[in-house]
Amino acid sequence: MNTGTKWIIYLQDLTELAYFKGEIRRCNYTVSWLDEDGNEHMQYLAVRGPVETKINYIQKAGISVDTPNHSLNILMTKTPEALKYFRRYSKFYLQGIEEEDKNICWRVEANDSISMPGILQVIAVEYFANETKDDMDNSLVNGLVMKPVDPNKEAGTGNLIQGETFIKPKVEYSYFYRGKETAQWTIEGNAPVQIVSQTNKKVTLKWISNYHGQFVLKHGNDSSKTIVAESLF
Repeated sequence: MNTGTKWIIYLQDLTELAYFKGEIRRCNYTVSWLDEDGNEHMQYLAVRGPVETKINYIQKAGISVDTPNHSLNILMTKTPEALKYFRRYSKFYLQGIEEEDKNICWRVEANDSISMPGILQVIAVEYFANETKDDMDNSLVNGLVMKPVDPNKEAGTGNLIQGETFIKPKVEYSYFYRGKETAQWTIEGNAPVQIVSQTNKKVTLKWISNYHGQFVLKHGNDSSKTIVAESLF
């Protein structure tokens, strides 16, 4: 405690009831990530690597291109949040490293949550950073991606009409009316929306344009829901 360092116990030898012997590794790094609700989580990491002794490359038409091949072996505490995020192909940045090594992106190749109780072991390889979506200053994947605001939540409408708020063009979506009124489904305005089929309780529609936009789906005069058509990409 007097050194201010963090350590992780990854092997225990229960030789006595009063104490145990164990193998420990020093945690010199931290990692932060965002869950599906946008909440940020942080953990201390014990990291080993990279150990590669050569560069992988591909050559085509006389041009040689290097491919990232550094790998890391990581030990971290097994928590529900870590298990949910650190799956194959998840990206992350190490934090607390030297300034000249900052903003190296890593991608999970495999994980092991079985071998050591309470420990999640992660094997990661060097990957490509995304400066458009990732917060490079805070080393946070998708830190610059803004979660779209649900227009129905702000307006307090759409409670009786259930279905997706954010849709993609050229895809059919179904919406259900949970009230008791008998009425027709209508689209407010001149939005490029095609109603494929409808009954009093259900309507199936499709945004037929390639560009994004939004429209209001109405059931009678009292129930409405704002729907946002996103880009194809």
